[in-house]
Amino acid sequence: MGSKRNLRQYAHSLYAAAAESGQVRETETRLDALLKMYKTIPTFKQLLLTKRVAPEIKLKILKTVLSGYITALETDLLTVLVKDGLLDKLAVIIKGYKRLADSDPSSVNVTIFMTRESDLKSMDDITKRLEEILNKQVYTKTVEDKALIGGAKFRIGNTIVDGSIERRLEKLRERLIRA
Repeated sequence: MGSKRNLRQYAHSLYAAAAESGQVRETETRLDALLKMYKTIPTFKQLLLTKRVAPEIKLKILKTVLSGYITALETDLLTVLVKDGLLDKLAVIIKGYKRLADSDPSSVNVTIFMTRESDLKSMDDITKRLEEILNKQVYTKTVEDKALIGGAKFRIGNTIVDGSIERRLEKLRERLIRA
């Protein structure tokens, strides 16, 4: 069983390798997909956790099934975890990796809540504008929020910036009441 310190070291090593290749957020996306598979596909989880399948066969299966979806970095992680018997700690290691990625002062994750999924051009424009304002590399994720009338809300770290039509109308109402 891996100690918390050892598991943190796996996360740090993974993060260092991703940062060196300039693939921190891309790696995070692929790790999120792996974690989602682990949590939602019982046969995938069973393959990772079973002791009945020899490590060499398990690796061969994983490499075949995940070919084209993960890079050598994630493949190397799975290889090390299989050899060390720590595949059951994959979720903990990914969580540690995400914590390291989120603490990077040169970048920020922004979740954009919109009435509908936006096209790529407008998302590129929004991302570029946010990078100018925040003076950081911005990684955006969009979420469809049918409760919005129009406009958008932004979650930047722990801060919510409300640019929705509803909020604008509420501010206008408050100014009219005060006037």
